[in-house]
Amino acid sequence: MTAAQHQKYLFEWGLVRRIYRAKGLEPKACDAKRHELHKRALGHDKSSLDLTNAEFDAILAVFSSISRPADLKTQLRLQEQAPERAARRLSRAMDLMDGLDITSAGYSGYLDELSRKICGRSWERLAEIEQEKILGVLADRAHRHQVKEPDPF
Repeated sequence: MTAAQHQKYLFEWGLVRRIYRAKGLEPKACDAKRHELHKRALGHDKSSLDLTNAEFDAILAVFSSISRPADLKTQLRLQEQAPERAARRLSRAMDLMDGLDITSAGYSGYLDELSRKICGRSWERLAEIEQEKILGVLADRAHRHQVKEPDPF
């Protein structure tokens, strides 16, 4: 989680905490509620500092459902963040593969094979951070291809 994400997390939690405090919950009970909300969003408790982007979005959606229950637009936007990020990563991968002179018909096979070599799974089954790793490899390969350096792989 970035510093900006952590600030956003704390802000959103603060809104929820105020609601709980207004209902008479003590600070320790509020903290216990926060952990319950993590479980509701993720299926298990997890430190806010260790959240992935998708987990962060899920928790913010739960917080928003409490702090702004009538704001369905915000809740839906938060739920759409992960698919939008996935689409941007795939688009970036395709742009990089263009730089490697791979035809669009070969995108899927190349991306899956590279993902299996590096992470042991196809592109679609990778976590966000693993896909970012593959994008880094593609960027390096595209750069080497552009300057005509031999590929070390």
